[in-house]
Amino acid sequence: MALVNQLDEIIGHSMNHKFIPFKSINGRFCHQLNVHTFPMLIKLLCIVYTLFVSICSEQLQAPIILRESSDGEVPLGSRKVFTCNAIGYPPPTYMWLREWQNLTSNFSSFSYFEITSAKKQDQGSYRCLAKNDVGIVASKTTHLTIWYFDGFTSNQRDQFVSISESDAVVLQLPTISSSPEPTVQWFMKSSSLSRDNKPIIMNEKYFITSTYNLVILNTDYQDEKIYFAIIENIFVGGTKQSPDFRLEINRRKNSYRTSSLEFIIKPTDQLATIGNHIKSFECIANAGSGNPIETIWQKDAVLIDSTSGRFHIGPYNRTLEVRGIIADDQGTYSCHVRIRNTDSYINASAKLTVRGVPIITTNFPLIQNVDLQDKIIFSCNGTQTLTNYNVTWYKDAVRLIN
Repeated sequence: MALVNQLDEIIGHSMNHKFIPFKSINGRFCHQLNVHTFPMLIKLLCIVYTLFVSICSEQLQAPIILRESSDGEVPLGSRKVFTCNAIGYPPPTYMWLREWQNLTSNFSSFSYFEITSAKKQDQGSYRCLAKNDVGIVASKTTHLTIWYFDGFTSNQRDQFVSISESDAVVLQLPTISSSPEPTVQWFMKSSSLSRDNKPIIMNEKYFITSTYNLVILNTDYQDEKIYFAIIENIFVGGTKQSPDFRLEINRRKNSYRTSSLEFIIKPTDQLATIGNHIKSFECIANAGSGNPIETIWQKDAVLIDSTSGRFHIGPYNRTLEVRGIIADDQGTYSCHVRIRNTDSYINASAKLTVRGVPIITTNFPLIQNVDLQDKIIFSCNGTQTLTNYNVTWYKDAVRLIN
């Protein structure tokens, strides 16, 4: 009716022509058009369109998120602000979540969330919910990484390590508390008072594991030294020195020793998500002095071809990297080690489990009207993944529990 009133008023002021009414709507505008009034019809349609657009601009509209925060890193104690701007009618209100747990008790008009002084427990995935009377929408996940460096988690004293010559030894560092991962450099020196610190470089004798432990293979008298590591986090400026490891090599009474091939580090099971950059396996063996070894890698009992670029085998074949994880990478990876020119060999294996990120394929209606006491069923279907996934339901951002 409001539109009819506006049209009557517009026609009365804009058309200097008399019409022949043939029927009325509550005594108002409805005229018979003829050839003399046709030019004015175009103008009338333009006016109707303008009014229609004006009225539609105030129609109900579910929230649409226009701007959201991106992944970020901040040092411990720093300030971080997340933003989330949405449009809709009525204007949306917001709620913030971390790992799908509410950070705010209610929806509010605040389109930002502020962390005034970042703590370790603030690290995680954040998102906002924008809601109005028509619907609710969630933003993309924003991951926050907190940078910190606590050094070693335990106070470890200097250690005295004694082994027999030609054996291998693993010098294990205490657990390191650092984000992001630190840089670790091992050194050796002749005595506790000397300053002849010599950096250790990975080669046929030395290997540094993914957990920063030092492996020394085929030990001999010349390996009787003191070993230590320097740990540094360049992002927060922290540096720590490990305790000293004093290595003693015991001579064998019989210089002749039958070669004994054994694993020092075996590959371990890995869990990956499709799209991960790299997953690594390590395989370190020792066979005593003068016994060179050979290592090959297989996936599901098939020799791995490293020429494709997706698999990278490190120096001395001690590491295998799987790059750009895809679903087909799931399987059993094994390393096979033998003493060169002999039939003496050993093997070890580990599984790589690849999981996919499920994507919801169900198109939910923005509004669904039902009669009181009617039964309604919502379904939620997603893409198939290699591992099982759970479905969690929410009502107005509150988790529903059976």
